[in-house]
Amino acid sequence: MIKTKPSIIKQSEITIQNQIKGIILDKIKSGEYKVGDKIPSEREMSQVYHVSRTAVRNAILSLMNEGIVVRATGQGTFVKKEINYVKDNTDRTFNIAYIVCKKNDARNPIDQEPFYIEIFNGIQEEAIKHNYHLFFSYLDESNEKELKLFNELVKKVDGLIMEEVTDRNLLISLRESLIPVVTILPSVFEKNIDSIIVDLEEGAYHAVKYLTDIGHRKIGIINGPLELYTAEIRFEGYRKALEEAGIPFEEALVDGNEGWRNNNGYDAMKRLLDRNPDITAVFAANDWLAVGSMALIYERGLAIPDHISVVGFDDTILARNAIPPLTTVRIPKKELAQYAVKRLLDIINDKSLLPMKMVLNTELIENKSSKPLFVEA
Repeated sequence: MIKTKPSIIKQSEITIQNQIKGIILDKIKSGEYKVGDKIPSEREMSQVYHVSRTAVRNAILSLMNEGIVVRATGQGTFVKKEINYVKDNTDRTFNIAYIVCKKNDARNPIDQEPFYIEIFNGIQEEAIKHNYHLFFSYLDESNEKELKLFNELVKKVDGLIMEEVTDRNLLISLRESLIPVVTILPSVFEKNIDSIIVDLEEGAYHAVKYLTDIGHRKIGIINGPLELYTAEIRFEGYRKALEEAGIPFEEALVDGNEGWRNNNGYDAMKRLLDRNPDITAVFAANDWLAVGSMALIYERGLAIPDHISVVGFDDTILARNAIPPLTTVRIPKKELAQYAVKRLLDIINDKSLLPMKMVLNTELIENKSSKPLFVEA
């Protein structure tokens, strides 16, 4: 069988560099270049394909950055690893997956998760516009059975949107597999993988600053699990606002490290009030926690906001349906979802794109669960 030489199309939307890179990847995928094999030199490839050595060099550098090949000084460039996943446009499934990384015992069905369901709906809406189907799954990154099922799912999609990733090794393996990935609100980051984050610290800071600006000084916080980056930086925003207002930080005003659910907010608020009966305001790290805290406040015979002002985070449907409607911090969930899909499809169409990190801002939504503190003259 006579092998044909892949041709370079000079007048193409795909750069010469990326065409060369694609040729090398195809040869590794097919087994023509095996692990340990030396690939042709820059000079040889530039002569074979009638392209500049600069284009070849940049293609090889890109593969080196992805860990596919390695250069040995004075010896040449060698294949470092096999490629288990490479798709070109003709292999597309037109499926993408939205994966929420969450422990088994911390999950609710997706339709009972106000935050995730809004992002899911935004991803689905944007995917449909581009003729893509959407898969959804939770993933416990420490569960071997779930990881096995996840690896099977990866083979059936063109790309992944991963939310709240906490395992850097998982990101490394995804990067090495070459599947396009966009992470949203991750707790860990990995070079060559795009991420879209929200300035959660800024949001928490503005929420607590709002409370200090309207006269509150005894302000509690009901936090999420502090081992999670997304909870930790909200906590930092709380501390920053107190410090700026000249209010001493008190450990007794901090609670809620168990989880993100309403029962966690209820339990945390109970402990806060037991320790601090003179508390006048509370900042909850999400709306679930805020609604749980409100239930306990009412149970104690106190009024919101007359006795205690409550501020939440996320601006979910819970905030809008709370009694009274909840002052909260808006995360632009629909925009987050749209940007994630658009970026993922960009990467699917051009895997040579340089990774980027996008930061979205928050907005304080003032409502009836908070009011200025009345101070007697």
